[in-house]
Amino acid sequence: MGQIDTVYDRLALTALQEDIRALYVARLRLIVPETTNVFLLATEDAEEMETPRQAFGVAEEIKTLYLECYEIDLAHVESVFEVDAESPDLPLGTYRVQTLPAFQQIII
Repeated sequence: MGQIDTVYDRLALTALQEDIRALYVARLRLIVPETTNVFLLATEDAEEMETPRQAFGVAEEIKTLYLECYEIDLAHVESVFEVDAESPDLPLGTYRVQTLPAFQQIII
């Protein structure tokens, strides 16, 4: 395998159970160089009583999983306002696209 410059992560966190997401991120950090950027696409259910600032910001889980090693740039947020006819009481969803440039460590 050649050098990995960027990881395109489309919905891996969404597909994984919450209790193993941290293991996934830890494994990712082991197999890609520290200089690798991550392009992360995630979908999330809207939280009840969520403010617009929360809905259009970086999710706390993303901060917890990635902030130690990456800067987080929220590139795009799109809320889904369509109600599911089969489950009208479920909260709406939010799509978030985050770019995670590799943390540039400066040693003095």
